[in-house]
Amino acid sequence: MAVVSALLLALAQGAVKPSCSPAHLEQCSDTNQLIWSDAFTAELKAFLGGMRGSYLFDDAPVFDQQREVLGGPPDVPQRLTNGDWLFTACRAHSCEEKGAVVLSPEGHILATGMLDFHCHKTPPYQAGCERGPTLDVFVAHHGDHRDAVAAMRRWAEAKAVELYRAEPESFAPFQGVEERGVLDERAMRDK
Repeated sequence: MAVVSALLLALAQGAVKPSCSPAHLEQCSDTNQLIWSDAFTAELKAFLGGMRGSYLFDDAPVFDQQREVLGGPPDVPQRLTNGDWLFTACRAHSCEEKGAVVLSPEGHILATGMLDFHCHKTPPYQAGCERGPTLDVFVAHHGDHRDAVAAMRRWAEAKAVELYRAEPESFAPFQGVEERGVLDERAMRDK
């Protein structure tokens, strides 16, 4: 009973910190904490909707591929100068492929991205992967997302330079940014 009373007192006094979630980004010590929160999973699923693409896997849900590149070795979150947050990580067992997500201070996804090699296994594409990484960015059709895309581009360019310098015979330079709009089911619900 004493433990329960102490816990209730600590909660009432604000001593217990909220856990990492889109609503409490400052509590996230790394990207893995964020992506494994149920609230972020729901936010990402609503943001990307049912989009499909061939970035890591042929014609697969973009949601699954984005989680894949955010689910490996994590980086420490970065607070951007405008107050937004940049969370990054790399794909487990394939750290050349990386993921990023930019969230507003309120925890809304502004953009997600994958630094990948556009791997394909089935026609009509030529089988294999490109030698240079491309940053595929997914942004909402509404709102101003230029700062989010610019932050991701700076991050991707730096990571691509690291890859190229480490293994110039294996990797080509950064191929650029491909931006794609998403319907963002959250905005559709709010209308």
